[in-house]
Amino acid sequence: GCPSGGRPPVPRAEHFLRSSLELRPEASDVRYLLGSALQTQGKHAEAMYQYCAALVFDPEVKQATKPEEFAALGRVAAEAQAVAKAAGVGARSDDDLETCGQE
Repeated sequence: GCPSGGRPPVPRAEHFLRSSLELRPEASDVRYLLGSALQTQGKHAEAMYQYCAALVFDPEVKQATKPEEFAALGRVAAEAQAVAKAAGVGARSDDDLETCGQE
């Protein structure tokens, strides 16, 4: 929880992403971001489901049919997350509690 009583940023993001999926259930980009928010919170099974759904609905990924093609996509995603983390971009589970719940 937040010392200020506000809502932590990652669960708030999860809420907004789920609301977005109600409007666009096949939005692969939103499903990927939701998976990332869930993974950050330690909700690994739910995160995996959203990552898989993102793959199913992504028109570019539909062309991947071999296991090695999916493995390559996983490596690209892992590299992108590492670069984002190094740049200070994206959801983190260790967000500064001083900014917790601020808009």
